[in-house]
Parts: sequence; structure tokens; C-alpha cells
Amino acid sequence: MKKKIFLLLVLCSAITLAFADKSRFYKNGKVVDTMYVDAEDGLKVRDYPSLKSKRICGLPHRLPVKVVAVGKEETIDGITAPWIEILVPSYEWKSGEPEYGWVFGGYISSVQPKFKIPSNKAELLKYLTSFPYWNCGDWPAFNLHFSADGKFWCGALEKGEPTVGTFKASDKDTVIITSAFMGIEVEVNYTTEELNICPLTEYSFKFEGPFFSVHKGSTFYGNYNYDSPSPEDFYKEKFIYNNFKDSLYKVPYSYQKEYFEEKRLLKYIRSGIPADGTEYEKDYHDYWDPIMNEHQKKADAME
Repeated sequence: MKKKIFLLLVLCSAITLAFADKSRFYKNGKVVDTMYVDAEDGLKVRDYPSLKSKRICGLPHRLPVKVVAVGKEETIDGITAPWIEILVPSYEWKSGEPEYGWVFGGYISSVQPKFKIPSNKAELLKYLTSFPYWNCGDWPAFNLHFSADGKFWCGALEKGEPTVGTFKASDKDTVIITSAFMGIEVEVNYTTEELNICPLTEYSFKFEGPFFSVHKGSTFYGNYNYDSPSPEDFYKEKFIYNNFKDSLYKVPYSYQKEYFEEKRLLKYIRSGIPADGTEYEKDYHDYWDPIMNEHQKKADAME
């Protein structure tokens, strides 16, 4: 009898463990809207909830993802969790229209993993390109932009500062910048210098080096809301998926509101950027609730 009770308890425990993980994808009876990649090597997005399905793209560690539906459970790498349908990050959309894919839920979390200081040049590159631009709080105005393709741009109101060029990370805290001066975009008067980035936090860093003589020792802060004349469509870039302290839906000046609502609001909503606590929260849910209900029905039919 005792043996049967013991086996029953073991069985109940196993069943509980197998299904307990699914509850963390819900809050107040609803699917958690945003979760984070919790896999240091990144996470594959697939076109169907199966390891045998086609890979759509990869997601870097700590990246926020928009959850769309919760699918069938599976045990992978000793972890039992459901497959989760997500909105593919907008910078991966092939046609400019929203795309969806599946990730294994064992490697996403409702809490964003803690930020880690870059430990190699690849991580430093990801860090520098995680915002559309970095601005200096000291006068005169000073902005830096690092592109993932190695292009460097600087906007300054002071003569002698570098403006247009290229960069590469040479170490975990060092970059080499080759740049022209005074806005010259032709290949003349280019100079190459090595700069040290230290100290560095999740949202800021300091530069030490000869390029930035006027702003030597200044702190640069990551900025996400940049009206650049550049043809780049910044809303598609990875920076919008960082865990920003301020909402992207916050319009600083009333005269900008009409432009924001006409040009950016729908783009941000379609990109799955949460609008919680803002005046656009209802717009966000009016758009997403029907989509999520439809996708959840399809996910349930896959069981």
C-alpha cells in the first residue's frame, strides 16, 4: 500500500512539473504580453512548433518578444514547456508586413535577464548598435551613431570633432574609429584613432581618446527617439526592443503628437511594442486582442 502511495505521489509530482511551466505564460487569465529571450547563445524562431521545422531567424539574449499564443508542450533539453508563438521582430520582416514564428518556451522568461558588461569585441559591437544614437549631456550638443554594418556618424556643434566614417571593435572595451572631420563626406582628411569605452553601464558609457577633445570625459546616454534625416527606418532597428526606462509612446511636446500619431503610432503597435500605462494602451489592445484570439484558436487546434 505504501509503495502504491509513493508511486502515486511520484506520478503526481511528475505531472505537476510537466505542466507547471505553462502557468508562467499567463497573468490574470491572459497571455503575458511581453517576454524575454533567456538563452545566452540566442534562440531560434521556427515556422512551426517543432525542432524539425524551418528556422525563420535568431533572437539575441535578453531581447523582448511579443507573445501571440501559447501552444503545445514538449520536453527539450530536459525542460518541459509549451511552444510559444511570437511576433517576429520587425527588423526581420521580409515584406514589411508582420510575420509570426514559434520559439520553445523553456528559453524565454517574463523577467529580462540582467545586463552583463561586454566581455569580448562582438558583445561590444552589439552594445554600441543597441540604440539609434548616443547623446552627450554636455554642451555643445554631441551625438554618436554606430551602425551594425560598421558605419560611424557623429553630429557635433564644435569644430574639430569627427563626423562621418567607419568603426570596429578591437576589444571588449576598445573601438577604432576612422573618420573625416567637419562633415566632410568625401575620402579626404580621414584619421584613425583608438578609443577606450569605460566605464560602461546598460544605458551609458564614457569615451577616452583624442577624437573627442571637447567632450573628453563626458557621459553618453543611449537614446531611442531620434528624428534623423537618414533614410534608415529606425523603427525597424533592434534598438526598439531594448528594455527602455521611458515609453516609446511618450510624446514630449504637444505639437509633436499629431505627427507621432500619423507617422509612428501604428508602426510601434504593429511592431509589438507595449503601450502599458500610456494613453495609447487601448489602441494597442484593440489591434492585438483580435489577432491573439485568432492565433490562439489555431494553436489549440494543433494540440
